[in-house]
Amino acid sequence: MSGANITIYNDNAEQYSQVQSDSDGFVSLEIPPLQTFFAVLSAEDFIPTSFTGYAGDGLFEVPEGTLYLRSEIEITDVADQFSSCESSSLPSIDGVMRLEIPQQDPQTLPLLSKVLVQAVSSENEEIDPCYAGESNVEEGTDESGAFAFFNLSEGLYTIKAKLNNEQSIEMEIEYPVYLPDEGNMPLYPLFFPLP
Repeated sequence: MSGANITIYNDNAEQYSQVQSDSDGFVSLEIPPLQTFFAVLSAEDFIPTSFTGYAGDGLFEVPEGTLYLRSEIEITDVADQFSSCESSSLPSIDGVMRLEIPQQDPQTLPLLSKVLVQAVSSENEEIDPCYAGESNVEEGTDESGAFAFFNLSEGLYTIKAKLNNEQSIEMEIEYPVYLPDEGNMPLYPLFFPLP
């Protein structure tokens, strides 16, 4: 997309660099080395969208389609999956849980049910999500693996996920995110590693 603004924030959500995509939708920008960073995309008629990355040292290329924007209509369609949730707003963070299997296409990996997801704000407020279908906060994700958080304020969050099972597997993942003002953070997918 041409003319999109891309703003890079460091792991403290401080602006590091900013650039606008060229007529072919390409950009070249600086990112903070050897740390987590957040890329926020914005453009007219689209919802500001954030992505989390980790920078190594040196130059690298991001595969086409890794970063994208969604319209309000697209995110409204996502919100419709969570009809059991009482919210009049668009989702702030939404995604699906998939099992992480190395060297496989992420979109073909198994969806995970019975995963408990939670967002923790920078003030340590714990926030439960909505789950698709009839699942509730005690059960976790259903067979679609889908979850969403609504009505979140701008800022840093840690997304936590753990299996809701009766086995002795107690593994929890943590994933840092930065939510822009009136923006969205898509997590498609959020990976859960093999035990």
